[in-house]
Amino acid sequence: MRCAAFHTQAALAMCTLTACGLRTDATDSFYICVEEEGLGGTGTGADHSARPGSCDQPLELPFESGVRRERELQGCSQASGVCGADAGPEDVYRFSVPQPIDVSIRFDPAHTDFVPSLRVTRVDKGEPADCTASDEETDVCLPLDGQRPPGASWFAVPEYDYYIFVDSPPGSRGSYLFELRTGIDAVGERCLDNVIEVDLRENLRFEYEGTLPSRQGFANGRCGGPGAEQMFRLTFPSAGRLRARLDHADFWSVLSLGHSCAGMDQYRCIREEEADEFETLEYVGGSPDWTTYLAVDQQRFGGGDYKLVIELD
Repeated sequence: MRCAAFHTQAALAMCTLTACGLRTDATDSFYICVEEEGLGGTGTGADHSARPGSCDQPLELPFESGVRRERELQGCSQASGVCGADAGPEDVYRFSVPQPIDVSIRFDPAHTDFVPSLRVTRVDKGEPADCTASDEETDVCLPLDGQRPPGASWFAVPEYDYYIFVDSPPGSRGSYLFELRTGIDAVGERCLDNVIEVDLRENLRFEYEGTLPSRQGFANGRCGGPGAEQMFRLTFPSAGRLRARLDHADFWSVLSLGHSCAGMDQYRCIREEEADEFETLEYVGGSPDWTTYLAVDQQRFGGGDYKLVIELD
């Protein structure tokens, strides 16, 4: 077995404990290669840190809806992630957008030979991929375990470059196929599966206490919100001034108003900038029987309890 390009002695020691697979709890970036067949390595003992598709040499994806990529897994584990069983080899893609837009990636299970995990991180324009990016810089963190749709969406803006990590469990081999789509139609309506109805025609004040789970969400927007969300469908009695706030939340929160799950359909949003300091989301408008969606969302993926208060006057 040969381990290459370690940055710390602690990393070198850990290599002997993991059979040189991907470390998911690392704080320093390092590459891990293997000699043994079947552990995700190539068996060559070569340094694969700069191979096409590595963290140091990502593959480029054009800004074009309907782009499909089919590729064979190769090389060593390099990127440090926290999304699923990702100790096998991975491919890294770079992607950018010319305007704010919704983006999705969907794997084709019939042409994917392993159970992938998917991670999307963002960096300032022109910066290299961060193999150890924290969840603060992560827009997608999705273990594709067969219990969820085979992909995810996020809201992309021109100020960032996005790095897409297609990762695999230890010992994975074979190929994968995914399709990248852009625009409102890329998102779908999964965020509305458990929507809560709020009829403001009956009561101008609404309070709700709930819990957001720890997982990837189905709605994201201009103020962020990659984690699981709760959607509320609001029905207005007439035009008025809507005010929505959180009395408390166990997570870094986002509140938004929109017409669907898509970030492009959001028209108001606020995010928590200081811990436990919750601003009020305000909107003046509406009409008799008009409906809109309010999302309680989270900036990361940890989940937790919250209390929402909505008032209309």
